[in-house]
Amino acid sequence: MFWMFWRHYTMSEDTATEISASYPAAAKRPPSLSRPSARGRSSSPSRVKDDMLSALSVYGSDAYCVMDEKANCLFLSENWRFISGSAVEEDMGEGLRERIAPDHLPKLMQYLITADADAPPLRFQMKHKGGQWRWCELQIAESRGTARQCILRDITELASMQGKLEKAKLETELAVRSRSEFLANMSHELRTPLNAILGFAQMIEAGTYGDVGHPKYHDYIDNIQESGITLLSRINDLLEIANIDVGRMTLNESSVDMAQAIRQAIEFHSHRAFCEQVTLRQHNPERPIFVHADRIRMLQVLTNLISNAIKYNQPGGSADIYCEVRRDGGVSVMIKDNGGGIPASHLENILSAFRQDNSFFARTRNCVGLGLALSKEIIKLHQGRIEIESTSGKGTLLTIRLPRERTVKTPAAKPESVETHGTKC
Repeated sequence: MFWMFWRHYTMSEDTATEISASYPAAAKRPPSLSRPSARGRSSSPSRVKDDMLSALSVYGSDAYCVMDEKANCLFLSENWRFISGSAVEEDMGEGLRERIAPDHLPKLMQYLITADADAPPLRFQMKHKGGQWRWCELQIAESRGTARQCILRDITELASMQGKLEKAKLETELAVRSRSEFLANMSHELRTPLNAILGFAQMIEAGTYGDVGHPKYHDYIDNIQESGITLLSRINDLLEIANIDVGRMTLNESSVDMAQAIRQAIEFHSHRAFCEQVTLRQHNPERPIFVHADRIRMLQVLTNLISNAIKYNQPGGSADIYCEVRRDGGVSVMIKDNGGGIPASHLENILSAFRQDNSFFARTRNCVGLGLALSKEIIKLHQGRIEIESTSGKGTLLTIRLPRERTVKTPAAKPESVETHGTKC
């Protein structure tokens, strides 16, 4: 509607010349834009046009301005103060040009020289009087000599919304691509143990080494069992992540002794720690710590994190597990190892199940790294979070942070620290 009014009641060449002469670079007060009284109103076409321009300048949301090809401002409507936060007089002449972002000013000047009424609007940033940068859009309505009659509007909110939409689009595309790459890696994780199961089973069925009583078959049976357990673990992790995504995982909460849960997780990995020559040390606090949580899920998280501390360590390495009550009343569990660490480029998305950065796990230890992603989601269900700090070549610190609402008050008693080198491999 605005453009229909504007194109129909555009200023004449004489009027533009009059404005340019009346308002050089000096910051003079623009002519009164108040509506004339009915008694003094003229019915001439030029007066009707002036009344229309006055109404649009005062009541419209956009600002009307006249600029020359060097972006000097010859005239500004009163609406300008709503866009810039300053009075009209402050930005006459070179005042407006000084507000334009330095890297956008050349584009604006080029636009004023070459563009016409049919050209698309130009977007640029302008500094508000309050100090913040605002996005503006300039549209040339008509050119008369060196004067450019323009419409200027603030599109900061629109630009912000478009930026958010573009970001959401990119994130969606990244998520789709990451999931495809993840599934490509995961297919290998599923096929390898499955092929082993089928291959060894077929050799036993065919009696490749004779009767089933042959000692070689006992090794095959062990391989079948190990491959089956690995495959089942991968599938279970996938299903649990899927259940969390759709909100199907529920917590069976009770009071959990964290020292006991850590001890059980260490005992679960004692054999593996011994085989990998990694020492696991539990450091208990002065007082027992209990949290309101799902005991099975909490044990699952501790088991996953300790497993990583062993898997990405080296022979002769160690992992220390601490538990403490923070000053804010929440509970933290820290698992610190002195292994090879994680490169900084992989830290940002290391806790995500479907991000490409998890290929780090596949390249290092033939694993897609689902344990960390699953642990993160389980702790999230407990209103907590997992933080990770790592330096390549120096080790990794994983911290479980539970809020104080999860802390359960308990009587004082000091548990003993535990150190294990595992059992015989």
